[in-house]
Amino acid sequence: AEGYVLNDAVIQDLMSMGAEYSVALQRALELSDPGIARKILNQVGPSLGKNLFLAVAEDDALDGNVRSAKLKQLIDVGVNSDDILREIATDSHNFSRLETLIARGVPTIKLLIDLARQGNRLEIQAFIGAGANLIGAVNILRDNGEQDALSVLGVAMAMAWKRGFPP
Repeated sequence: AEGYVLNDAVIQDLMSMGAEYSVALQRALELSDPGIARKILNQVGPSLGKNLFLAVAEDDALDGNVRSAKLKQLIDVGVNSDDILREIATDSHNFSRLETLIARGVPTIKLLIDLARQGNRLEIQAFIGAGANLIGAVNILRDNGEQDALSVLGVAMAMAWKRGFPP
């Protein structure tokens, strides 16, 4: 809606009328108002962002480019996609869900780099198996001269392939 301003007063009005925070967050994102979106996330907590992130990522009706743009918006306002992926990866029953999220464009390069810097080969293996962007992470670490983290990725990759990942 042209000329529509979503500010703190409008958010409070929405809440007093019984609107859900998720609706207000979606509206802030639609209006490209990252400041209000951050305020809503800060007020409610990370579960709101996580739930909306997963809803967008798993929405079969969305065009891939639209989905990617919405996911990027959510990440830009503070939704931590790495934490979401790591939480899903901890349950082996969620492996297909993890694969789907990665296939739909949830970013993984930063996550792999962080895990490699921590020396976390086991988690890296799961993400490699699910289709994480290993090449992107390798290229960045190589360009930065981070040999230790590259070695961790190399070992994790070899172990993942030995286990049959990727299929």
